[in-house]
Amino acid sequence: MKTVISPKWLLAGAAVLACAAFGASHAPFQSPRARAAAMPAPAGMKIAVVNYQRLPLDLDEQVHNLHVFKREENTMQAQLQSERTALKKMMEPLNPNSALALKAGTAEYNKLTAKVRKAAIRLSVDRRYMQLSFRADTRHALESIYSHAQTAIAAYAKAHHISLVLDSMKPLQNIGSTRAFIQMVQSRNVLYASRGLDITDQIAAAMNRAWTNAHR
Repeated sequence: MKTVISPKWLLAGAAVLACAAFGASHAPFQSPRARAAAMPAPAGMKIAVVNYQRLPLDLDEQVHNLHVFKREENTMQAQLQSERTALKKMMEPLNPNSALALKAGTAEYNKLTAKVRKAAIRLSVDRRYMQLSFRADTRHALESIYSHAQTAIAAYAKAHHISLVLDSMKPLQNIGSTRAFIQMVQSRNVLYASRGLDITDQIAAAMNRAWTNAHR
């Protein structure tokens, strides 16, 4: 016997499935990190936080790096200015209004034009190379501070029997795009922590002692 399904039942079933799908798609999503944070900590576990946004501001290493970067930047600017001045002087005979002007089309004029072109290219290459070198130096300095912070945090945590240390980065204000806001929210590890859990000052002090001992 052939079973005939009423259109009414088909519509009712489709409505149920649609509601289920809608509910599933709008159910609150929890990332693995959020689910882990919601789980109660094991009895006796000690937790601390470090504000890594503030930590570098209190470090002697960071102060040293800023001075180094400033000197490096001044040296680069002085070198580039010297090259620009030399290039401008070299170009003077190519200016038809100059007292040193060469006659266009002559062998001397063409030779100087080629020399100026090479000098201009060299200036552009030097400027680009200095920019890339400066960026690499700043990146290496940031990586060095982060590595030293990791070492200091691990040592402090072990010495004080702390099982977990989280970054208590504060939320940014006036974020210009939805994407940037979502990235900020997703990157936060701590939504709230009491002041007593914050060991940022202790880590900064430990890192400064290590820095002083290494540069005596």
